[in-house]
Order: sequence, then structure tokens, then C-alpha cells
Amino acid sequence: MSKPKFKVGDKVRILDGSKIEDYARGWVDKDSPSVLVAKMLCLCNDEGIAKYSMKTYVGKIGTIESAEILRDGRISYRLKEYDFCWDERGLEPAGETPTFKNFTNNRIEIYREGRDVIALDKRTGEKAIAKCSPEDEFDFEVGAKLAFERLMQRQKCFNGKVVCIKAGTPLFTKGKIYKIEDGIITDNIHPISSYCIKSIDDLNNVMASRFVEIVE
Repeated sequence: MSKPKFKVGDKVRILDGSKIEDYARGWVDKDSPSVLVAKMLCLCNDEGIAKYSMKTYVGKIGTIESAEILRDGRISYRLKEYDFCWDERGLEPAGETPTFKNFTNNRIEIYREGRDVIALDKRTGEKAIAKCSPEDEFDFEVGAKLAFERLMQRQKCFNGKVVCIKAGTPLFTKGKIYKIEDGIITDNIHPISSYCIKSIDDLNNVMASRFVEIVE
């Protein structure tokens, strides 16, 4: 009898199982009969259908909660974080998420979708993708580094100090020096993390106040 590859507590990454023949307990997506029936009966909207599609979770990392060996030897797992039964052939060891010196406040998320590795800026929604050629062996670490570097190159967030020369709101004080780290400026109260500042001109275009850069 087959022995489970993963044990309870292991971290695994979910792969696209739509092409796996005889997926253990069945691969569920938006075209599955049970989901189509639920939609016909108005039991769930498009957002609900996405939730009940296994493809929604491809690239996500979960924790093995239990394992089941089926009569034909296929192995199915339950994950703590997500519903469904997951075929062993559609899971891989998660390993550690690559860490880079430019990661700030857990702002960047890196994950896998099929043979693509995606770097996502959770603050802005901007993405960068590293695609693995069909002829190459997939390597998550290599893809993560490439996707991350592409995202950073695209953003080129500003770092430095500025002085306020005109206070358009109470959040800034004229003559006061403010620090910008990885595109985030901290006003008189808190960091403003809804926008990645790329330059002084960019800063002055999005703020009611006006600033000049301090060159040290």
C-alpha cells in the first residue's frame, strides 16, 4: 500500500490539478456539476463560485491536517486553511518563501500559479510574473527572485528625506522634515501606505502639500 508523502503539519503548495487523471476525490472547478447546479439554483454568485473552485487556491500554501489512502492507492489530504480534498500528486513541499532585503512590512507576496511565479504588491495590487519555459525544469526560488526583481524595477520606489514647503492639510507641517522609506511617507500621525511614491514629482502630484528633497 502507498505511503503518504506528507505528514500532519507539513507545509505544502497547491498545484493546478485540472489535468491530473482521476484526481483523488475529484477536481472541483467552476464547471463542475455541483457548482453549476448551485449557480442554477442561485445558491451562490460569481464570488461564491470562485470560492468553491479549487483553481482559486492554486499557488497557495496550506498545512496538512489529515491524510486518507483510497482503495486504489491514491492519497488525498485535508488542509487546515482550505476546504476540499487535495490529491497528493497536486501538492508539493512549500519550503520557505524566499526572503529579500527589500521586503518591507510583509508588503510583497510571492506565490506560484502553474509554471508561473508571481510577485504581488499587496498594497497597490501591482504584479510581476516570471514564466518558466516548457523546456526548463521549474525552480520556485529562481522564479521568485526574478519576479521580485521585476516588480521592484517596475516600481522603483523612492527612498530619502523631504521637507514640507507648503502644508495643504493638518497631516503635514510646513518646515518639518519627513522620511520616505520604500515609497511610504510617514505624516504627522501614521505611514501613508496606499500609494508607492516613485519620485518627488510623484509625491507632489498625489499630495495636497508640497515638498522638496533633502540631499545629504
